[in-house]
Amino acid sequence: MILKAKNIFKSYPVDSSASVDVIKGISLEVEKGEYLAIKGSSGAGKSTLLNLFASFDKVDSGEISLHIGKEKLQYSKLNDQQISKTRLNHIGFVFQQYNLLGEFSALENVCMPAIILGLGKKEILRRGQELIEFVGLEHRASHKPSELSGGEQQRTAIARAMMNNPKIIFADEPTGALDNQNSRQILDLIEKLKEEFDLTFVTATHSNLVAKRARRIIEIQDGRLI
Repeated sequence: MILKAKNIFKSYPVDSSASVDVIKGISLEVEKGEYLAIKGSSGAGKSTLLNLFASFDKVDSGEISLHIGKEKLQYSKLNDQQISKTRLNHIGFVFQQYNLLGEFSALENVCMPAIILGLGKKEILRRGQELIEFVGLEHRASHKPSELSGGEQQRTAIARAMMNNPKIIFADEPTGALDNQNSRQILDLIEKLKEEFDLTFVTATHSNLVAKRARRIIEIQDGRLI
């Protein structure tokens, strides 16, 4: 097991006197090396769940823990600095809208997590070039995001998620902004990366095309697993 969620709840305020419950008592275990799809319609809570798993947001109650080797990292017991360090060292995230930095090249975007982590310049460049080549964009490495197609931007974003050798990658609707051909190419790349680097991969999606690539599919509806 690499990730465990135990009876987690999450709500968000609507106004000063009311809130909406988004995650309602979810418990889930993710095995090391697993390819898991969390499937649900828009508004079901799957993106919120992924953000909680990736430590971008905090649960109201319950517990999420990341298991790295013999170490158990309980999110609720980590301060903000420790959470950031855990995310940088162990977690990769792929966004539907890519979230690339427009003023930087594809290669610079890929290298950014390692720059934040403080790795040496030579090691950063070597790793970044290796990943750009792995996703098939070595000929586009110097191009900025505005000069790349949607598929190329998502390939760049996937390479960026891989930069710090994460143990688990979360992807929120990774093909949601792409046509069918580019979607299939991105899904092929994800499978290739998973096998090559022995990754655990968790994706949130409403798409049957994406979900059926996973080894296990669970469904979320109205904030609960069904």
